[in-house]
Amino acid sequence: MKKFFFFAALAAVLTTACNKNGSFTGIPDRTAEVSFSLSTAALGTRAAPVEADEVRVNTVDAFVFNETGDLDAYGHFTGEDFTTDATTQVTSLKDGKKLSCTTGSGKKIWIVINGNDANVTNGYSGGVTTEASLKSQVFLLTQNARTTGNTLTLDNFQMIGSATAALHPGDNTVSVEVSRPVARVWIKKITKDFTSPAQAGALTVKNIYMSNVVGSCLYDGTTQIGANNLWFNKYDNGAAGPSVAIDQEGNPWLNRGLSPAVSIAEGASKTTEIESTFYVMPNNVPWGTGTPAVFGPTGGAAWSPRHTRLVIETEYAGTTYYYGIPIADNGTKGYPIGKDGDDGSTYSGLNANYSYEIDELVLTRLGSTSPDEPVIPSMVNFSITVAGWTTKLLTAGDAQKYVI
Repeated sequence: MKKFFFFAALAAVLTTACNKNGSFTGIPDRTAEVSFSLSTAALGTRAAPVEADEVRVNTVDAFVFNETGDLDAYGHFTGEDFTTDATTQVTSLKDGKKLSCTTGSGKKIWIVINGNDANVTNGYSGGVTTEASLKSQVFLLTQNARTTGNTLTLDNFQMIGSATAALHPGDNTVSVEVSRPVARVWIKKITKDFTSPAQAGALTVKNIYMSNVVGSCLYDGTTQIGANNLWFNKYDNGAAGPSVAIDQEGNPWLNRGLSPAVSIAEGASKTTEIESTFYVMPNNVPWGTGTPAVFGPTGGAAWSPRHTRLVIETEYAGTTYYYGIPIADNGTKGYPIGKDGDDGSTYSGLNANYSYEIDELVLTRLGSTSPDEPVIPSMVNFSITVAGWTTKLLTAGDAQKYVI
């Protein structure tokens, strides 16, 4: 996680304080002039394909609320307001770029990096007058990307954090830790190692994508997982057979269409590097009850909220087969969900700011004919490393492998 450090220089003044969001009456005559800097030098992540873009700061919105939750000060800053030291990697506000607020205890400072475009463009003028109204704002998955000309770039990752502090006359330092509301799913290579000699032919990988992806969450971290909320790439059990409705074709965060498709043979050529990185919102669809509930809701004539899956779409001997891997954290009982002995008691879902990494996906048998039917423990063995964002190793079988 990144840490933003706020250096507040406070001085007694004789006039009523004003701030960037307007004037307020009844404010004490002592004002805090707040400047801040941020550093990415200690991020410590593994080298993801778009690592530099994952930490890019395009806009910073700073909010200060008083102890009753009312807005005391607001400031919006863009790249031209900052200067970066190439040696220390510390980015600071330029001289004269400060946020004015009042002194006092119980101040709540919120920092939003690369916030929702609509909110930022409107200066959060749609009703952010209290801490509660800020928490009710919405992050959209699609707004982690920006369009420049005709090019869509994934370099606008949203981040948010808060801290409580007392601002008093004299120098003050407040540390605010921010995190991303998205999770990263990173698969690095695929190996075909079928156990049946009769299936020695080449397997073609046609697509890799995420399905049943939540599209939004609130600033307070509440995931919007209702059936009427925004979802992408939903499973569809239509008349033509089970499939996933890819409604974000060509985007850089949910799909990787392979053109041409990649053929994986046995023997010396059985492993292929197909490094793909995806970004999804948290998903805490309840565990549920019954046999299929260990994987969350599956199948059915109609779509309903269900667990997010990484889907490997393949073709063998003219037939399409899917490997659907539920991405979630089942706590101390291991991964994948549904592993023998798991009862769901420690299930916590797909979590924000985690990077779920599969170093090697090993296929030992043909997959399912439905993209929504999860792979089962006899088909899978892998580890997921949550590195650089929140670090966690979830293992089932051989380390660093997911064997199917």
